Amino acid sequence: MAEYGKVKVTGKIVYGLTDKPANRYEFDCEEMGGRVDVVSYFKHKHGISVQYPDLPCIQLGNARTCIPMEFVYVMGGEHNLAVGKLRPEFQQEVTRRTAMQPSIRRDQIMQALNNKELGNSVMRESTNYSNSFKTLSPPKFNVSWGLWCFTTESRPSQSDVSWFAGQFKTSCNRKGMTFAEAKFVEWPDAFNAYYKCRSNRDAFSPEMRDAVRRNLEQVAQTHKDLKLLVVLLGDNEAITDHLYKCIKLITETEIGTFTTQFVNCKKGIEDAEKKLNNLMLKITPKVPSMPTGSRAAFNVALSEPHPLLRKEEATMIMGADVTHKVAGISVAGVVASVDESYATYFHEIRGQSPYTLNTLKQRNRQSEERIIDLSSMTKSLLEKWKKTNNKLPETIIYYRDGVSDGQFVNVLKRELNGLDAAFKSISATYNPKLIIIVGQKRHQTRLWMQEGGLQADKGKGKDKGKDDKGKGKGKGKGKDTAQVPPGTVASEGIAQPSHMNFFLVSQQGIQGTSVPCHYHVLHMDQRLAKRVCVDDIETITFQLCHMYSRADKSVGYATPAYMADHACERGKHYLEA
Repeated sequence: MAEYGKVKVTGKIVYGLTDKPANRYEFDCEEMGGRVDVVSYFKHKHGISVQYPDLPCIQLGNARTCIPMEFVYVMGGEHNLAVGKLRPEFQQEVTRRTAMQPSIRRDQIMQALNNKELGNSVMRESTNYSNSFKTLSPPKFNVSWGLWCFTTESRPSQSDVSWFAGQFKTSCNRKGMTFAEAKFVEWPDAFNAYYKCRSNRDAFSPEMRDAVRRNLEQVAQTHKDLKLLVVLLGDNEAITDHLYKCIKLITETEIGTFTTQFVNCKKGIEDAEKKLNNLMLKITPKVPSMPTGSRAAFNVALSEPHPLLRKEEATMIMGADVTHKVAGISVAGVVASVDESYATYFHEIRGQSPYTLNTLKQRNRQSEERIIDLSSMTKSLLEKWKKTNNKLPETIIYYRDGVSDGQFVNVLKRELNGLDAAFKSISATYNPKLIIIVGQKRHQTRLWMQEGGLQADKGKGKDKGKDDKGKGKGKGKGKDTAQVPPGTVASEGIAQPSHMNFFLVSQQGIQGTSVPCHYHVLHMDQRLAKRVCVDDIETITFQLCHMYSRADKSVGYATPAYMADHACERGKHYLEA
């Protein structure tokens, strides 16, 4: 809420902060005859003296409405703050400034360890575990559609959009997906409502949402065989983000007969055309192989999977995560593999309380990390898996994300009981073999090769730098041979001695130092303990890191945990829409 003079504004979203303080942030004001700073404007317009002119202003609702910070109030409790990701331009700058090559990071750490001036605060004794690392071998391994355009500039024109539709169809066919000509290539009627909101710099519009719903229902009725709707967006404005969330909410929770794929055309239609190869990775798992069915049209598959991942083992992989501070509540997401390819997943999403309660039913301040409704979510996923595979899984590997060391006992106790309750609700005799693994990404452990360093780049300018293949915009930066290769596993000497755990670098280090994921095996069925050891868990996890369908390389942590994070993010979009 903002209140100054006789003006009171409520219900606005904080868009950002000005880059200058109130006494130096200027704008054009016809009433005062030219450019004027915020402090002078408030004195002239409202007769108010700003007490803290050296503080920046809050951009309320949009970038043009700048209110001195002292007049803005946050209403309600601690969970009503919309804490989200940084704006893209800020995130890119943070990533650029914090990235550090592994050899440089290694040298700085060793310099700190050997600095006697730091006193006893730094433990200078170190042990060389260079021989405890090992590197795992990587695993070998006619659609109806339409296009909507929500771009607001003079270009692209109708002919440009039609050209893009043709290029899209060609790229799909080149990748082995048979796409017919687009059913329609158009600016829908809802574009007028969207354009009006964008011109007014609105962040939310019920009228636009209703117009989008009418158009989507009309498309579903007119084109009953439609399987994919491609939507072109022209910018990253707040109303465009709201449009994205509305379309996802309506198509996935109300209509459900076709999927959507968004394309950002902020830099023009020609630049969007360059993204088509990457878009194919996202489209293939979305398009069904049959007009009716849950299996994706195309999937990657392991040619030599670990024995526990083979079809005859009937193994189901699960992933789970919780996201907090979403419209005042938390969102829990649980996914389960569709079949033995382990590339596509069923998902369940639930909202839950964002905080825990003590024995007196009073609110604690810590966030609730446990998945409250895990039992019913798991039961639903088991029923879907049975419908697809004609039997229940015999082994379940459950990957959990977002749990710190201090929450292991509470989460394990609650979720192990929830999983067991789900098994019993399916059948009193159903008792699959269960493994529970927690993955942690936020820690201070880094790995590097003992021999290696930053190699000089022979190229000049932006022709070299990223992977030394002419990609990226590196300026003379060569390859760092201190970077550990994908598949590097470390456990001896640095893992926790109390239980089975290990560090795994599964991704190719492109920028900075690769961060390993720390996996903890919190529960393993006694029936598996005799045939499954830590080496097997490492291999299974590394193979699953290659099954992320949106990337053509292995990713930083196991795919089921990744997909659970996506499910939580989608639930967040539903609530915000």
